[in-house]
Amino acid sequence: MLGSRKLEFAIIQVGNNEASNRYVRNKVKDCEEIGIIAHVYKFDEDIESRDLVWEIKELNAHYDALMI
Repeated sequence: MLGSRKLEFAIIQVGNNEASNRYVRNKVKDCEEIGIIAHVYKFDEDIESRDLVWEIKELNAHYDALMI
C-alpha cells in the first residue's frame, strides 16, 4: 500500500528528435492526468554509453518507474 504518496516516474531522453519530444510531452501529460509525478531527464546524443548506464542506475534508485 502506497498510502497518500504519489508515484514518481522518470523519463530519460537521449537526443533532441522532435517526434521523441512530442512523445515525451504526451507521456508527461498522461502522468499528470492520473496523478503521477513525471520527471524528464534529457541527455545529449553524444553521451557515452557508460555515462548513460550510470545515470540510469542512479535514477532507478529514486523513482518508481523509468522510461528510456
